Amino acid sequence: MLLLVVALFSTILLLTQALTSDASARDPKTLVFDSVNVFDPHELIQSSGGEVRDVEIHIWETEQINQPLILIGPSSTPNMRSEKRLAKLLHDLGHNVAIIYGYKSRKKGIKFSVTSSSLAADYIFSSAKLIENGFGDNGFVGLGTSNGSLAIFNIILKGVREQFIILDRMKKVITLNSACYENFDAAIFDSEVNLLIISGEKDDSTPASSCVIMADKLLANGNDVTHYIHPDGHHNFFLNYIKNEGFHSKSKYIIPNCSIGLTSNLHQTLTVRENGETQEVTPNNRKSILKECLGQGHINRTSKYGEQTIISLIDKFVRQ
Repeated sequence: MLLLVVALFSTILLLTQALTSDASARDPKTLVFDSVNVFDPHELIQSSGGEVRDVEIHIWETEQINQPLILIGPSSTPNMRSEKRLAKLLHDLGHNVAIIYGYKSRKKGIKFSVTSSSLAADYIFSSAKLIENGFGDNGFVGLGTSNGSLAIFNIILKGVREQFIILDRMKKVITLNSACYENFDAAIFDSEVNLLIISGEKDDSTPASSCVIMADKLLANGNDVTHYIHPDGHHNFFLNYIKNEGFHSKSKYIIPNCSIGLTSNLHQTLTVRENGETQEVTPNNRKSILKECLGQGHINRTSKYGEQTIISLIDKFVRQ
């Protein structure tokens, strides 16, 4: 009993230090690699379309052995503040972490419109680059937030994993503020991947309800899925620096107005909730379809103990 109390106290102390300490003193190692800008998972599998993008990875390793490398990709807002925060907290708990900077080219003046499938390509090609340079011997865990969660879902598609065998090294994936697929055949997803979906109960930008639908379909198919819904959690509830920022009038959203799906050949679809109309999204019609789906404004607010809860949940998921 005494040993259990001591162990629990040590875990709490370590987590408290991680949540309150300054940024890690160790500078990251940096790698650069080429990725591709593709439109959807079908195009990713075909390795066609899109221009080549140069992407950076920043890696922080720990002294612990037998730990996978957590790969954190960007969300729909490329300032990377939330990704840096998550990387710091997880690294302070003894995890090997890396951030993928996929939005900004190193070449001055070059900008890209990046899709979730382009971000999926970044996870794939960064994994290969890391292995080539001696990182990731114990495998990878993919982590994505908001729009980046769609990238995570794209890399657990059977067709994508069959095309890119490097993904055999990524058996666990995590999504936060998850933008989830609703309309799909669960058989298109690899049932061998362990998936953790994290949602906020009151998230009005990426609602938990869409992830309930996705998780239920995958569970019925035999997939290993855990869906955690944080009570009273708004968008970004798991970031302490958000505090009570309140309503963001200029932020945009899709899922409250439209549901996202995948066809059997892995083209993305959007269904307007109001009238049930479904269209396959193509480069030519994307802008017109999005006009029907885009809404504006959501609440951005941290939740008491949200950060501690989520970091503990991810820590346990990665180590188990």
